[in-house]
Amino acid sequence: MKNLLKSLVAVFAIVFAVSSCDTDPCKDVVCGEQGNCSEGICICNDGYEKDASNLCNTTWASKFVGSSLNSVDTCTSDTVFYVNYFCNITEVNEKTLEIENLGGFNNPSLGFTHTINIDVLNSYDVSINATDANNNTFEGTGFKSGNVLYLNYVVTYTDGVKDTCASTINY
Repeated sequence: MKNLLKSLVAVFAIVFAVSSCDTDPCKDVVCGEQGNCSEGICICNDGYEKDASNLCNTTWASKFVGSSLNSVDTCTSDTVFYVNYFCNITEVNEKTLEIENLGGFNNPSLGFTHTINIDVLNSYDVSINATDANNNTFEGTGFKSGNVLYLNYVVTYTDGVKDTCASTINY
């Protein structure tokens, strides 16, 4: 009986020791749909960041979405010219935006709506490498600071003429 009691005590001691060694740092960590826990820290999937609840549910692109009634481009080809226009930015996916009317290219009288897609590199930076429906190409970069998106791009028209533009899109 003493041996049985000693054996039971030994078994309980081993079970207790093994269960008390469970130190999984991710055991109670919730990261959201677009994140995974590593060493107790949530790592968001590419294109996502933590929201106010510390969950990986916010897309990078969502930080750029909005409409601007006061977008201004300053462009240079042979002369400097300014364009004021309405601009609308929507999210295509977590790392892609669609900009309607960048540079004021919409032509409603002809039924033409100008849209291009741009790549979101992180929560603040974008890259432009797009061709519109009229085969004009747009290349450049940009960043968001506060409620303003700043873009620097070159538009190459189908006739080969190029304009270098600086755009300020106020949300």
